[in-house]
Amino acid sequence: MFSNAKCNSFIELSNQYHYETADISINSARQVQTNIRNNQRVIYDSTELADTLFSKLKPSLPERLNGWEISGLNERFRFYRYESGETFKPHFDGIYEVNDRYRSQLTLLIYLSEDFIGGETIFYRNSGMLKPCKETQTANIQPKLGQILVFEHKQLHEGAPVISGQKYVLRTDVMYRNPIILEATNN
Repeated sequence: MFSNAKCNSFIELSNQYHYETADISINSARQVQTNIRNNQRVIYDSTELADTLFSKLKPSLPERLNGWEISGLNERFRFYRYESGETFKPHFDGIYEVNDRYRSQLTLLIYLSEDFIGGETIFYRNSGMLKPCKETQTANIQPKLGQILVFEHKQLHEGAPVISGQKYVLRTDVMYRNPIILEATNN
């Protein structure tokens, strides 16, 4: 979906900033837990990029999800860089909630590189456990340059360890609004 040149421009943009060890949310607190996640991240806020990407991707995204209506992309982008040995063990993506009427429901990943070994995105059956086994795998996505992957936050998945090379990913969220709450607020 995205060209090699566009992916390289995203990588160049991310490298203008300082990558830091990515943290995770545990009981609403942010903390670094390298035994769960040890990749690097840059946070980049851009309404312009959110609007541009949304206009391009909207036809491919669900207009309604769980009774909510699509409204755009989260303007908070996260560039992820994984080097040899780096991973993000099985987890669920968190919801980005602006208020009770406006929140994310889908994760949107754009794979910016493919010159690495390992680093698959692996999905598992939700069994209520964060220690899934190979038998519970439902999909194993080998990242391809420019490929887009969209999935619900509530899907258990992991970023498998990168064996060699560098894996770059751009992540944001697809935002939805609750039309029932909006209608009640406006009346």
